[in-house]
Amino acid sequence: MARNGSSYSYRDFWFALAAVGLIAPLTADAAEWEFEPRITLGQHWTDNIELEPSGEEDSDWVTEVAPGFTADFLSPRVAANVDYQMQLLRYAEDSDDNDV
Repeated sequence: MARNGSSYSYRDFWFALAAVGLIAPLTADAAEWEFEPRITLGQHWTDNIELEPSGEEDSDWVTEVAPGFTADFLSPRVAANVDYQMQLLRYAEDSDDNDV
């Protein structure tokens, strides 16, 4: 679970969705198109959120929401697959660590 320096953002999500949208007009009569949305939810508790030395630990609850999708397109001329997942982390006590 990546906390800081995540490579995903809302802009990346919309870019991936737009890329899927650009493939759609290429469809022919014999083309196959499949779109599968998904979402993962999780709640985690840790007794050492910052990986501090013994005696300096801080505990916290972490909520994880990870929406994503898989899109497959197959035609006689084009085959494409897009798989995207964004991870949002929300910390109960230390909101400075919240991350997308």
